Order: sequence, then C-alpha cells, then structure tokens
Amino acid sequence: VDRKGATMTPRLVVHLDVNETMILGDPAGGDSFADSLNKIVCKQAVVRRVEGGADRPLLERYVWADGRPLSSAGTAPALHYWEIPEGCVRFYEERELKARFAKSFCTDPASPGATYAGLHARLVAAMRRGDESEPRLVRGDSHFVIPAVWRLLEELARRRRFTLAVRTFGSDLGDVAAALQAFAERAALPALRPEALYKLRREGARVSATPLDDPTAEPLDERALVDLLERDDLPVRCVGISDDYPTWKQAAYLPTAGKPCWITPNARHVFFDDNIHNDPDDSIVDVRWLDPARGAFRQLNGSIIRRLHGLVLLRVPTLEPILHPDWFLRTLARLEADLDDLSPPRAESGPRDCA
Repeated sequence: VDRKGATMTPRLVVHLDVNETMILGDPAGGDSFADSLNKIVCKQAVVRRVEGGADRPLLERYVWADGRPLSSAGTAPALHYWEIPEGCVRFYEERELKARFAKSFCTDPASPGATYAGLHARLVAAMRRGDESEPRLVRGDSHFVIPAVWRLLEELARRRRFTLAVRTFGSDLGDVAAALQAFAERAALPALRPEALYKLRREGARVSATPLDDPTAEPLDERALVDLLERDDLPVRCVGISDDYPTWKQAAYLPTAGKPCWITPNARHVFFDDNIHNDPDDSIVDVRWLDPARGAFRQLNGSIIRRLHGLVLLRVPTLEPILHPDWFLRTLARLEADLDDLSPPRAESGPRDCA
C-alpha cells in the first residue's frame, strides 16, 4: 500500500464485513462475544470422517486431519484457512459437531477443541480493552472493534485515496457507525464518519439501495451506488450498507445472491469477509463485472467468483487480525500487487447480464 504515483492509482474501495471481520458477537444472530471467540477457531479446524464410523458415538466418527483421534492430547492440530487436505471437511460444517461444540469449542473441557485452549487465551488477551474507556469503542472488558481495523484505516488515510464500505447482514450497522464516529474524532479523520447508511435490496440480479433512515426515498440503482463508492471528490469517504440477507438465504447461500462487489475500470474493490468460502455454491460475495462495451454490470458465476479469492476477495480467518494488528494491511498489500495482473473475465467464461 504505497502512495507513490497516487494520481495514477485507481481509488481503492475496501468492503469490510461486520460480524467476525470487524467485530465479535452477533446479537441478532444469537452469538455473544464469547461464542464468537470459540467459533472463529472452530471454523478453521479440519477433520476427516472415519470410514464405516457412521454408527459410532459422535466423537469417534471423526479424526483430526492428521489422523489423530479427536480425544488426543499434545500439540493442537494445524488450522486451515482456505485450502483443506483432500478427503477432509471443516469441523464447523459438520452439522452435529457444530451444534454440539461450535460456541464452546475451546472452552468446554469435553470439546475436541479444548486442545486449542492456549490459542483461545491469546485471543482473549488480545481483545482486552486495556485503558480504553470510550463507550462507543468497548463492550464490557473488551474492544468492540478488532484493533487491526483501526490500524488499517489510519494507515490508509495517511497513504492514499479510498472508500470504506461497511457491509453487514446483521442489525449492528448503527453501533459500528457510532464506533467509526468515535475513532474519527480521536484520530482527527472526520472523513471516516459514515456519510450515509443504505439498505440494499435485490430483485433477481438487479440491485438497488435506499437510505436506511428514509425508506420512502428514491432508491439508487446499481450504477449510482457504485458511482457513490467510487467518487473521487474526497480523499476518504465512508458508507454503510445493510445487505439483503433474506434473498441470500432463499437462494440457499449461493454467492450470486450474496453481497455485491464490483470489478470496474474506475476503482479497485476488495472485499474482506469471514464467510467467503472455497465453494462455488456456498459463499457470501457476488462479484459483478462492468462490461465497458455494454456499459452494464454482468454477474459472474460461482466458479469464477471462487477463483477471485486473493485478488478481489479475501476470506478473513478472524483470529489472524486479532493476533496480528497489521494483518489487514499486509493482506491488502498482497491483494493490490496481485490485482495488477487481473484481466476482465471473458464473456465465454459465464457472466450474465444484471439488467
């Protein structure tokens, strides 16, 4: 992330998911802060089904990816962020394991995840608020927003022109906007105060957005929304978007019904979300390409979207930015370097019109 040649560098649009990317806990989804601290480790753990073990007790139906029993002591098994070993599945994606252990994965002595108790303790310590007392920035004894987010925004504001798009399926946009306001006041970065909050709606492939505080207002169409995010009249701007969860759920979590993100010649969009999956049929971001010849957005299919991981999309293993305050910055630097090699998708690759 370098400001050299800033006049030639496209504006950066950073889309940040809220739950388990910016903050821990999701009251609307029934997850407490403590639940999230367990889940973010559980989501990275990988197991292998035992052949012929369907009739065994639950914990005997699986072994860790390295073949050790789930009850084994010793060094905690490796965690896997994107690729997983052949023949393995994520612990969190096995229905019975998730229901029984996900929210107490590290803290329940009876959980296989108790082997990660040391990692969990490090996460708790990293999220302690210390002497932070601003009520908009704390929850109980912990930071409300993962501190790595503030590091990212402060450094970006010093180095380049960018837009922050806060994205959520939850009901927490107002609380996150208040936290951004508090941080903007403290860091003397008034542009990080959200200038507008929108409710995004989808009708098939069509996208529109209405001001959250005025649902009767004339909605922005997709092109107008993207123009707002890419507008270069201010060095820094911030916009909040409440995305259309019912449509995504009704589509069985297909990425093409998820949170829209765009590839255009006018700006570089990158999307950080913990629910980006290595699966063409189950992921959270819908990547849409502006076809210059048509002047319209075209929707990419799930297989192409998956291949954009590491270029436009980045799955956030939440424990990494908690433990490493420069994780977002380092990851963004790698993404931008790789984006230099990104070519528009070919029409025969499967995009479909969004009009």
